[in-house]
Amino acid sequence: MKLYLGIAGFLMTMISCQQNGSDSHKGDSMNETDSSSTSTHTLNDGHYCYILTEGNNNQDTTKVHFVINTNEVTGEMDWLPYEKDSRKGTVQGNINGEHVDVKWAYMQEGMNDTLHLQFRLTSGMELYQKPLKVNTNNQREETDESADYSVKYAAVDCK
Repeated sequence: MKLYLGIAGFLMTMISCQQNGSDSHKGDSMNETDSSSTSTHTLNDGHYCYILTEGNNNQDTTKVHFVINTNEVTGEMDWLPYEKDSRKGTVQGNINGEHVDVKWAYMQEGMNDTLHLQFRLTSGMELYQKPLKVNTNNQREETDESADYSVKYAAVDCK
């Protein structure tokens, strides 16, 4: 039961919307694309920020800030459960079509850890994530590969 609560809390803190530069934009605005590289997706290069709130009174928050450069995705992700230990870190991976695969390197309770995450970022600027599950062999969270992209984030301005 604690593991499922932990998973739910983790999903709430996956959106960090801090910008690194002046060409950030709201999730639904567009930047010019770099025509010198070939993209495997329809999104413009730039900053994309999302938030998910869950739990009692929507007090648990996940923030995601993606920076897309051609097919590379970098950024930040924070899971901020109410009155619990948070997970804060960086994401790095790639985008192919609507599918975003990243490794989230985060710190929680003074310990560094990583987690592979799978998102779907649509051309309509909607962000979905495959939920996490607990691996019964090692008691660690992992992406549920067989699940649909069922966790939906809301687009927000990158700040």
